[in-house]
Amino acid sequence: MDNFICKVTNRKELLKRWDYLVEIHPGNNKWVEFKENALKINIL
Repeated sequence: MDNFICKVTNRKELLKRWDYLVEIHPGNNKWVEFKENALKINIL
């Protein structure tokens, strides 16, 4: 875990990360659902 980064982020960075996770899991709509749910509970 040498490349692990934990930080407080802004909405733009958060969306970029979620878009990346959706992109690397093609055909798995659960990641879209995860993104939507995370954004609902995250107030940025």
